[in-house]
Amino acid sequence: MRLPEKDPEWLGFRQKILIGLGVLTPEGQPTARLEVVKVGKLARLTGEEWQAERDRMIRVCSNCHSQAFAQQNLEAADSIIKDSDKLVAQAIDIVEGLYKDGILERPKDRPPVPDLLRFYEVKYPIEQKLYTMFLEHRMRSFQGAFHMNPDYQHWYGWAEMKRDLAEIREEAAQLRSSAKVAGRER
Repeated sequence: MRLPEKDPEWLGFRQKILIGLGVLTPEGQPTARLEVVKVGKLARLTGEEWQAERDRMIRVCSNCHSQAFAQQNLEAADSIIKDSDKLVAQAIDIVEGLYKDGILERPKDRPPVPDLLRFYEVKYPIEQKLYTMFLEHRMRSFQGAFHMNPDYQHWYGWAEMKRDLAEIREEAAQLRSSAKVAGRER
């Protein structure tokens, strides 16, 4: 993860994920979890910090490849992450909609959005699917992209994310249908 993000569309996906991670409030304000991210260096929080790491990687890759080749491959991997973030943001919106509509009961000790770090403490399978999509399949998608391993990136990352999203959509539709029959949907 990196912030700030110059691409406005990608920034929207990233903000949705950061809210789901509890790093930002739904209003976009920092939370106490942001300090954990800072200390653990789990995200690049300034453009300069991100660019310094990118420049370092280009230097490493340029030991064997041309600088242009290294830059092109890193940019291609960036596009994989953006596409992966888009899928995760869509899945978060689906689960969040189920909370807002009263179809899924939101635990009292949680924020009004899906909490991607509560994977051991979730009540519904759709929440577990969202967690797996983010922390397992998204990770594999970008690791495969940055290690130039398209087979791993596709089959263990991207294809799994696409399946996760399809299953989340289907389960949400079933939950909505059941709620409508039971008269629970607001």
